Amino acid sequence: MSVMSRIYLKLSLVFSLSLFFLLQAHADTLFFEADGVYYQDHYNPDGALEVEVTCENGEGAALVGCPPSYEGDVVVPETVTNEGITYTVASVWGFGGTGWAGWYFGGAFFECSNLTSIVLPSTIKSIRGYAFSRCTGLTSFTCLATTPPELLKNYEPYYSTENQFFGDFCDQATLYVPASAVEAYREAEHWCDFSNIVGIGSELVVGDMNNDGGLDVADVVLLIQTVLNGNPADVHVADVSGDEFVDISDVIVLIDKVLNGN
Repeated sequence: MSVMSRIYLKLSLVFSLSLFFLLQAHADTLFFEADGVYYQDHYNPDGALEVEVTCENGEGAALVGCPPSYEGDVVVPETVTNEGITYTVASVWGFGGTGWAGWYFGGAFFECSNLTSIVLPSTIKSIRGYAFSRCTGLTSFTCLATTPPELLKNYEPYYSTENQFFGDFCDQATLYVPASAVEAYREAEHWCDFSNIVGIGSELVVGDMNNDGGLDVADVVLLIQTVLNGNPADVHVADVSGDEFVDISDVIVLIDKVLNGN
């Protein structure tokens, strides 16, 4: 047997053993599907019953890969029940690292290019790196958590150009969050990468650029900046004149509204 053949045999053996132990560990982990969404254990030091959203292969995807598991519009609930036990949905799973085969990564919604919208519940506390990578078809991303979920970055070697979080769709997708948390998301790392962040859960006030429920000089300043940058946070809020365009005419109308107390 040649030297290369022996090396190949050893590598194949290492891979097979790694695959066996990983799948065995996965078999011992809570993993189930409910209403088209996959879940697995999420460790909580307080002992609370929590799960995280994962993909079709669960943790096994870290080695065997995972085909796109979701498409269309996906709504993740706050709680989910399996075999009579109710769990809180607390996280979205992703992974990244290096191995003998090189750099690899993936996650719950990894490469789900046919996913068009996602709704995450108020109970979500964290999202791991690569959980939403390559979701190039996303146009609507809703996160109902009043505190921006922590974004847990995985190991990333210097040669990787992959964006771990929202880089594949943050310019095209609108981020919908609780109205009271808009500023928190706009200031949070990576969440602030979204071009459009819109508050929900309260009555829409046209011209209320800072989502504080009223119209004042601060809104005029923000609208002027929006017109100059040509990048409205939300056309429905910025289009004060109602002509479906955001330009200087909206600034003039907003100034009039502020001066007249409307």
